[in-house]
Amino acid sequence: MAIDGSNFKAVNNRDKNFAKAEVERRARNCNSTSRAIWRGLDTVDRWEPSEAIELKKTHLKEKLTKLKSEMAKLHAMEKQVLAVPDQQTIW
Repeated sequence: MAIDGSNFKAVNNRDKNFAKAEVERRARNCNSTSRAIWRGLDTVDRWEPSEAIELKKTHLKEKLTKLKSEMAKLHAMEKQVLAVPDQQTIW
């Protein structure tokens, strides 16, 4: 919505409104990404050690750490969604 050239974003927009199905979809995406990262780490472990390989391992481990925090956030969000009658929340 635009008023006098200013743009305003609604509070209940799709980036902040989570229903049970959305939380489950995001959890599935996180799980598949996690599996891909672990496969990448397994692959990198089979390569000859080098500085580039260590950088790749570090990068993948950082991604895994971020993903774990995202999963914790999703778990908290899921608890909140299941606690309300309409199974929908604003995060």
